[in-house]
Amino acid sequence: MVRINVKFSAMIKEATNTDEETIEIDGEKVGELLAALVQRYGVQFRKRIIDEATGKPRRFINIFVNGRDIRNLQGLDTRLTEGDEVRLIPTVAGGIVLWTYRLRGLR
Repeated sequence: MVRINVKFSAMIKEATNTDEETIEIDGEKVGELLAALVQRYGVQFRKRIIDEATGKPRRFINIFVNGRDIRNLQGLDTRLTEGDEVRLIPTVAGGIVLWTYRLRGLR
């Protein structure tokens, strides 16, 4: 088990009702952390984070481990260690993302 400090921002906080959480996961990779978060926070969290067609994080969701973008590391296979900080941050582009979510009834 690994304890990870996760920070949520913007529209993601609407699904978690918190901006920060320390969570214990059985695995040690970012993908396993996301699976644990989906299980914990449910369908609204999943809709905001995961692309249903690919099963991977939506392209506008930025995931950072200790300040480093996982796209520049090993992606979902990026290893996590005790006490790491993971931030989930949606890209902001003139409010279009939030507007799209509201239009689709995801909010």
